[in-house]
Amino acid sequence: MAVLPIWHHYGDIPIWALYGVGALCGALAPATRVGAGLIIPRATLQRRLPYINTGFAVTEQIAGILGPLVSALTIGRMGAINALWFDTVSFLFLALILSTMPVRFCFPLSTNESQTQQATNDVPEKKYRMHPAVLAVTVLSGLFWFSYGPTEAALPLYVPKQLSGGIAELSYLFMAVSIGALLGGLLTPRLASLRRTGLILTSIMLGWGALQIVFSYQHDFKIAWMIWFVAGIVWGPYFALQATYVQRRTPAEH
Repeated sequence: MAVLPIWHHYGDIPIWALYGVGALCGALAPATRVGAGLIIPRATLQRRLPYINTGFAVTEQIAGILGPLVSALTIGRMGAINALWFDTVSFLFLALILSTMPVRFCFPLSTNESQTQQATNDVPEKKYRMHPAVLAVTVLSGLFWFSYGPTEAALPLYVPKQLSGGIAELSYLFMAVSIGALLGGLLTPRLASLRRTGLILTSIMLGWGALQIVFSYQHDFKIAWMIWFVAGIVWGPYFALQATYVQRRTPAEH
């Protein structure tokens, strides 16, 4: 992130540089979610997974609520390019916090010396095969992310052309979906206890898609905001619920 404001200080930024930084950010962004998904089951009891995953999702949504507000203020006062310094500082702070994490959470669990020796030799007794349900949920979740990507890219065009808004209205929409997701995410422990995770995840996908279709036809900002807020509630429990489902059905050493 720091590359762009530094480059801008010395001259205009070519479009290929923007694409390059964007591609790197997109490639690195999932690392936090993947890393948390690996560490959480090693740092807590299985029965507490829904609550821990919910807490992780809630912290993301709090950032999603505060982020657009901070960005609107900083872009208005400092300009878009200099506002990227806040991203740089936040990532450095995150790296500092993660450096204090106990090392044992970063390695596979071992319950006895034979397992430890086996991990050391890196010669497993039998090849692990992913459960078909886990594979299906993982693939569908990837597609779910892809379905959201174009929407986020289109919002900066959708807001001025269809809602006659600007940066403030765009920030309010991002806040709306984050507030909704925060509230919806709190339902994760209850939904995880119903033991119909596949049906619930499918319903969330269908509900999110239907609300996006309705949202795309709106011209009134207040109605669009409410639809996006409800979409956030629907979307909110998905990834915490999906993470809990996968973690419960995957051996910790994998």
